[in-house]
Amino acid sequence: MADHYLLGVNHELVGEAVDWARRAARTASGETAFELAVELLSRAVDAQERFAGLAGGGGSRCELLIELAEALDRTGAFGARDARCLEAANLARELVRDDLLVRAALGYGGRLPAAAPPDATATSLLEEALERVRATDRRARATLLARLAQLPEPDSGTTRRRERADEALALARLPGAPAELARVLMARAFVFDGPDDVDEHVAIGAEVTEIGESTGDLDLVLQGARARIPALLAAGRHEEARGLADTFTRLARELHHPDHLRISRMWEIFWCGLRGDYDRAEALAVELHRQLVTSGHPQATAISFAQAFARRWFTGEAPATRSDLEAAQDGGLSSDCVWALSAWTDALAGRRDDALTALAGREPGAFVAGLERDFMWWPTIIACTAVATSGDRRWAAVLHDALVPHAGRNVVIGFTAFGGAVDHHLGTVSLVLGRADDAVQRLDAGLDRHRALGAAPFVALSCQWAARALRLRGRLVDRDRAVRLEDEAAALTDRFGLRGLTQA
Repeated sequence: MADHYLLGVNHELVGEAVDWARRAARTASGETAFELAVELLSRAVDAQERFAGLAGGGGSRCELLIELAEALDRTGAFGARDARCLEAANLARELVRDDLLVRAALGYGGRLPAAAPPDATATSLLEEALERVRATDRRARATLLARLAQLPEPDSGTTRRRERADEALALARLPGAPAELARVLMARAFVFDGPDDVDEHVAIGAEVTEIGESTGDLDLVLQGARARIPALLAAGRHEEARGLADTFTRLARELHHPDHLRISRMWEIFWCGLRGDYDRAEALAVELHRQLVTSGHPQATAISFAQAFARRWFTGEAPATRSDLEAAQDGGLSSDCVWALSAWTDALAGRRDDALTALAGREPGAFVAGLERDFMWWPTIIACTAVATSGDRRWAAVLHDALVPHAGRNVVIGFTAFGGAVDHHLGTVSLVLGRADDAVQRLDAGLDRHRALGAAPFVALSCQWAARALRLRGRLVDRDRAVRLEDEAAALTDRFGLRGLTQA
C-alpha cells in the first residue's frame, strides 16, 4: 500500500515539476532568456528519464524533446538541437504520432540557410513525415514540401525542388494559415534565388513582413526583411536596402534569434567590405567564423571564403588556394563555381595563360546554358567574365549575352558578397569584343552605380576600366577624361591599399 502511495506521489510531483519547467521555459524564451529555457527543459527531460513512466506518457516526453530542441536552436547549439530532434522522431515512430514526427522533421536542421547543402538525414526525415501525414492536412504537407524544396539532392537539378515549392505554395494559400504561408514563402525565396528572382524576392519579403505585422510575429517581420534587403540592393534601390537593413539590425537585437543576429553581422561585414574598410571587415569575419564553427553551422567555411574573396582580390592577396576552394565546395559551392573561381584565382595570381587554358577547355555556350540559374549562377558568371577579359573573345561574346538581361542591376550574392554593377562587367566584355563605344557607355553606367554606393574599391576598378576604354576608343576628347580617371583610381588605390589593382 505504501509503495503504491509513494508511486502516486512521485507521479504527481514529477508531473507537476515537468509542467512547471515547461511553463517557466516558455516565459524565459518570451523574455529572450534562451539559455535559461534550455536549462529548465533539460532538467525536465532528465526528470522524465529518471522517473520513466511517472511523468506522463511518451507523447508528453516527445513534445518536451521538441521544445528543448527549439530552445537549443535559439542558443545556437545546433548539434544538440538535431540530436534531440532525432530522439523525438524515434519516439514519435514508436508512438505512431505522425503529428510529432512532422514537428521533429521540421525542427531538424533549424532554420535552413540560403543555398543549403545537401543533408541526407533531413531529407529522409521530411520524406518519411510527408508519407505519413494525411492528404487532407494541407498545412503540414505545405510546410514539409517547402522545406524539402530547400534541400538539394546530389546529382539532381532544381526542377524537382521548384515543383515542390510550387505545390507547397498552392497548398499554403488557404484561409487561416498565415504562419504556414510565411514559412512556405521564405522557403520559396531560398529555392528561387537566382539572377531572375530579384523582383519575386522583393514581393515575397513584403508579403512575409505584412503577415508578421498583422499577426504580431516579429520573427516573420525580420524574415521578410531578410528576403528583401539583398534583392533591393540588387535592383539598385540602395537607400531602401540600407534603411531596411538598419531596421533589421535593431529588431534582431530585440528578438535575439541567432540566425537573425548572424545575418545582421554578415550585413555589417558586407557593407564594410563594400566601402573598403577591410580591416574591420576582416576582424568581424574572423569572429563570425569562430561563432559559426562553434555552433556547427553547415556553411561556416563557405561563408568565410565568400566574405574574404573580394578583400583578397582588391588588396593583392591570393584570393584562394586549392584547399580553400575544396573546402568551399564541401561547404556548398557548386563544382562549376569552384572551377570558375579557380580559373579567376589563376588570373589574379598572374597565371593568365593557365586561366585562359581553363576557359578554352570548355564550350562557353553549352557551359552557360547548362548552369542552374540559382544562388551559384552569379559567382560563376562573374568569375568567368573576369577571366574572359584577359582576351577570350569567344567567351566574352557568350557572357555579354548572358549579362545583358540584367543591365542596370548589381551583382549581390546574398549577404556574403558584392560583385559590382552588371553594367561594369558588360563594359569589360564589350571592350574585349572591340565595341569601344558600348564599352565606354556601360563602364560609365557601372562607375555611376559604384559612386552612388560609395563602394570605393569598385569605383577605383571602374575608373581603371573606363580610362582603358577611352584610350582604346582613341578620340581626342577622351584623353583628358582618361587621365582624370586614372588619377582618381591611383588616389583610391593608395588610400585603401588596393594593391590588387596595381597588379592588374
